[in-house]
Amino acid sequence: MQFETERLILRSSDANFAKDVLAFYKNNADSFEAFEPFDTPDFYTFSIQQRNLRVESRLISEGRMIRFWIFPKDNPHKIIGTFSLMNVRQGSFKCASLGYKMDKDYRRKGYCREAVLFVLNFAKEQMHLHRIEATIQPTNKASLALIESIGFEREGLLRQNVKLLGKWTDHYLYSKILD
Repeated sequence: MQFETERLILRSSDANFAKDVLAFYKNNADSFEAFEPFDTPDFYTFSIQQRNLRVESRLISEGRMIRFWIFPKDNPHKIIGTFSLMNVRQGSFKCASLGYKMDKDYRRKGYCREAVLFVLNFAKEQMHLHRIEATIQPTNKASLALIESIGFEREGLLRQNVKLLGKWTDHYLYSKILD
């Protein structure tokens, strides 16, 4: 799948992106590792990125997640970010967890906001979801500002929620109702 917004091209996850995904993660390793658990010591290898993309393809085909890679229209071969809806639950729940990352050189320019607004509409119109959740570290001020500016509400604190860089970290739980 491919979609376009005003400034972005959004392409669904594809194992052929492994080289570009690896470059994206390597370019942003310092900033991403503070906020995301990378589950294997060889995360920064081509083979692991291929494996991850294949696993995601399976989860997408099962309806359990969706991931889009973000490309700027003026450089349609460079990944500048990604967003996903994970842990998709249908039935009586109709909810998912939102995750997103932007390249350090493309932050604070409205690209992430543009992409997240797209995915919220996609979640409502295409996936028929009712509730989107996001967990954010209290120290991630930029992400907190973004999520609050688009109408997510803080519901609480998840204490010692994720182990990052060898230390258990707290996260705020946010949600947005789409109906």
